[in-house]
Amino acid sequence: MLGPLTTFLAKTHFVRSLKTLFMNKYLFTDNPIFINRDISNIPADKAAVNAMVQAAVNVELFTIPLYMTSLYSIHGMHQINGAGNNFYQGRLWPGLTTTRKTETSLSTNQDVFNKVFSVFIAEMLHLQLASNISTAVGHAPCFTSPLLQNADHSWNCYGDDKTIIPHVIDLKDVKKDSEFYGLKVKLDSMNSTQVKLFLAIEETEANAERNVDPAIWKKKYSPTVPYANWTDKSTEADLPLFGTIGHMYMCLWEYLSLTYTDGQSLWDKMYDAKSIQQDIFNGPPSSAPQYPKMSVKIEPTSNKHPLMQVMDMINGITDQGEGSGVVGQIQRRLKLQTLRAVQGQYQPSEENVAADYPSYSDTGKQLSTSADATARGGVNGGMDHFEIFQAVQLLIKKPDFLTWDMWHKTHKSWAATDLIKNKADYEINLKNYPQLPTAEQIAKAMNNLTPVGKPAWESNFKLFSQIATGSITGMTQVLNDYWKTTGTNFPMPAMSGTGDRMSICWALFGKAPNLALAPPAKKANTLYHACQGMALDSNTPVQEWGCASPTIYHTCIGSNDCRSEGGCGFVQSTQGGGSCGGSGCGGKSLRGVQATAAKNLCGGPTPPANTYGAPADNKCGSFGGCAVPISASQMYPDPKGPMEFFDFVKQADGTWKSVPLSPTYDYKKGQLVHDVAWDAYTAVLQHRKQRVPVKPAPNDIRLAFPPST
Repeated sequence: MLGPLTTFLAKTHFVRSLKTLFMNKYLFTDNPIFINRDISNIPADKAAVNAMVQAAVNVELFTIPLYMTSLYSIHGMHQINGAGNNFYQGRLWPGLTTTRKTETSLSTNQDVFNKVFSVFIAEMLHLQLASNISTAVGHAPCFTSPLLQNADHSWNCYGDDKTIIPHVIDLKDVKKDSEFYGLKVKLDSMNSTQVKLFLAIEETEANAERNVDPAIWKKKYSPTVPYANWTDKSTEADLPLFGTIGHMYMCLWEYLSLTYTDGQSLWDKMYDAKSIQQDIFNGPPSSAPQYPKMSVKIEPTSNKHPLMQVMDMINGITDQGEGSGVVGQIQRRLKLQTLRAVQGQYQPSEENVAADYPSYSDTGKQLSTSADATARGGVNGGMDHFEIFQAVQLLIKKPDFLTWDMWHKTHKSWAATDLIKNKADYEINLKNYPQLPTAEQIAKAMNNLTPVGKPAWESNFKLFSQIATGSITGMTQVLNDYWKTTGTNFPMPAMSGTGDRMSICWALFGKAPNLALAPPAKKANTLYHACQGMALDSNTPVQEWGCASPTIYHTCIGSNDCRSEGGCGFVQSTQGGGSCGGSGCGGKSLRGVQATAAKNLCGGPTPPANTYGAPADNKCGSFGGCAVPISASQMYPDPKGPMEFFDFVKQADGTWKSVPLSPTYDYKKGQLVHDVAWDAYTAVLQHRKQRVPVKPAPNDIRLAFPPST
């Protein structure tokens, strides 16, 4: 990255000091604005950096629901497989997923999905990079910013009347003869118009400038550093439009490089070597670095100067996105002419991705190739996002390309055969796991949820939209803590679960979920329940479905933020310290707290070692899985150990205290999660000496929801 001469010299402490001096004083010697800047400007300059790093986080976050919505509009079915399990042999669920290399070529739909999936994952990487840069300069990134979301967690940046790509461009300003004229920033299926929007997001500055009238471009876009009329009171809302994502990062780099009359750069004044730096790509839970040649967080102990690591991260974002990293622009201003970008370093290692994300057959056997590695490596890994969307634009014109909205025009109902991959394997599955609902039951439930032309269609679509919005809300709220509290885990399963929620919405309704519909707000001190018929507080509002309130419809691990809400097959220790994030009902944050410190925060005595929480009966926030409501097809893998059940007692101040029950409960592999939840519910009622009702049959929404992966 630094060139052979600098790399050689950087091996000595003397030259590391010399390099620091070089970067502090001579980065932009061809432009006197960047050197000997009066120190009176420091407060305003710091405010500009804080605004820009938050803007970078928002720009990257903005793309994720947008790309994800179109990604899951692509028609297709998938299996739910895992190591050593044949739970769902021969079965299919709606929604396409990545497809691995085989001897046969990919279908058009599979190719498009793989390509856009690679972009979607790269945007997650970009969000990580932007967030690490943000904390490095002392700004805690916010993932629920009013620029993108309202206070009720509905999204305000997408819609038929929206024309602004946040911080980048107002599409109303493009020329009438531009291919981008008339575009709206809305959620939609993978169609030609939507892909044009994606190209507008990822385009280079040269292309963007050609699409805007020169007078408007000069007046409104491509700002220069330092910004005119900027003060220490200015905020993100006062930022100019940058024209492209690349120029936004270029301006951030230039601000960080400002050097003052005291000899220090703005980076020197803002850099926090003790900042929280998070990484899900090159460190745990990754078993091998997915980007082995790329800086994915700022390492104070690295032999590469921290600011040069920032340059690498910025160049990686722009190189992967528009295909023209900002290093080339920086180089033209540097005296160090040996600086070169090595674009191959920003490509994921297909081998290492395969190690992290192996694929399995529906009998639990590991396959020779990885679907995720196929999607992210090879040709796709060598293409920038602009190039990928150009390729997608051609692919979707093929006659065999199909999205769910197109499918619904010719298919008015679901049939059991739609949910069966292989009849012989499916019959084996029914024999092995008779407790599972049949394909006929699931197809009937899906049809019941979408009665064409009836009011229930609209009300159910609203519900499933709120489910999708709530899933994203659970994820973004955890991310708010992820870069604030050491030890908080990234909500990766919640990300996957959100995709499931979007897939089922597209498959049922043939329509993108409306993320402008807010999930219902929670009521304080309410003991919500995870699923059908298991309310432990008679005052809990009863929903139409007799199930969990849409208020807590969320996905897996890290999203549930209160006791009794955990629903899925994830098994969390009753002493905490596992993979969940969350906060207690009393507002006491438990995220990142180690087990030894957290075990008494939920009330009651210290739980026995090596006991686990039951579904719908987790003793406190973050001490259980989620995936609410519980899929009727969700089963447990190999048991970790005995479960401990809890009663919940309301206190004088209105809060709830968890009270452990005895004896412990041994769950078994293949047991339905809802059955275990019902056993826990029964145990609590028996402890209270209350009547145990008859367990209800699975309702349509539980039947339609896929099991968590």
